[in-house]
Amino acid sequence: MTKALKYIVFAIIIFQGSDAFSQGDKWWSEYHYFGSKSLDKSSVWGSFDYQLKSNRLSNQILNEAIFDGRITKATADQFNSENSSSTTYLSGGVIGDLWYRMKREGSWNFLAGFSANDMVYVDLQTGLAQLYLNGNGPYEDKTLPLGPSKLKYLSTQSIGLGMEYTNQTLIWGFSAQLVKTSRYQELMMNNSSIYTAPNGTRIDAMLDFEYVSSASAQPKTTAWYGTGASINTYFVYQKKPEGTMLSVQLRDVGFSAFQGVRSYSLAKDSLFSGVEVDNILALDDALQTNADLDSIEALLGVNTRHNGKTIALPGRLNIDLVQPLSDQLSLAIGLRQILFLGMPEMRLGLNYRPSKYIAFEPHFSAGGYSRFDYGLTVSSNPADFLQVIVKYDLIESQLNAQNSSSQAFFIGGQLLF
Repeated sequence: MTKALKYIVFAIIIFQGSDAFSQGDKWWSEYHYFGSKSLDKSSVWGSFDYQLKSNRLSNQILNEAIFDGRITKATADQFNSENSSSTTYLSGGVIGDLWYRMKREGSWNFLAGFSANDMVYVDLQTGLAQLYLNGNGPYEDKTLPLGPSKLKYLSTQSIGLGMEYTNQTLIWGFSAQLVKTSRYQELMMNNSSIYTAPNGTRIDAMLDFEYVSSASAQPKTTAWYGTGASINTYFVYQKKPEGTMLSVQLRDVGFSAFQGVRSYSLAKDSLFSGVEVDNILALDDALQTNADLDSIEALLGVNTRHNGKTIALPGRLNIDLVQPLSDQLSLAIGLRQILFLGMPEMRLGLNYRPSKYIAFEPHFSAGGYSRFDYGLTVSSNPADFLQVIVKYDLIESQLNAQNSSSQAFFIGGQLLF
């Protein structure tokens, strides 16, 4: 495995995030979990969100990679039965947010905040994932499709300012962020494939890909390799104070520009004899250490460039509908879509408040980067000035790791004053 790809996979394993407690989430979450809407108060809210989701890679594979540092052959072999021509989705990372809302006289309020995102999104031909896990040995006399496949990893930190307008039925807010990018890696593989003849006598490979990476020598907290900007905006509508609430938000829409990134590219049909491929993408080791001709990367002839690049940030569209059913029950329906990446995700949660101090919500989700997931949310309002939300979505990975494919944990809350 290449050094660069090891770093990417490590990032996938360690970090994942999807829905931190952003500005727009504040209102529907407060209404759904606590039955309130603190329009007349200032607030500070923050969150930490970890998720790791896949539609095909099991929690057993992911847990071994996280906790053991290696995936056993027996576990990796379970992936051989997957359809090589299907699509394997994988997303991972953490997101943290801290925002302040200053209540002012009149309809306009002030917003200021900070966020940190460490995210990776993977959209692979399953054949490429199988080659990555098992090498080409188990696939003699078979053609594995390797593309189209995409992988994008970004680590960013941002600071922002904004304004919010409120009246009796409408909340509209927007903010602009300065974005610092400390890591960027991206793999784009077009139509590609690999065929291994019986007994490994020859390999036919059709490869067309580009791999781009920023520098990574400095720690993420201090590194500043790319500079950009993003915008967030949200709209919350509620016709009656105790009626249905609709929340629509668009967040992290923007760009990041790099003065210099290194890219490796190749577009070639090749025939190799007596070569076993441990990893078709093993570029860095060969390029940096002048590997011998037995390694496929030394045979290919990869083009290397170092130039500037501007990329789009992965923006998100969130739509949430909250419908009170009684004084104690509330139904929330949500739609999540990462713009131009993955599939839409639907979420359904039924919140039960037995008292003003605590509530429980079993929730379910389907689509997105996973299949069908479930978990439990516990929210608490121990004092008038404090609200806490904990979402525990680790049940599947703990009870049935072999047949489940996602895990997540969220904690968020706000202080009101």
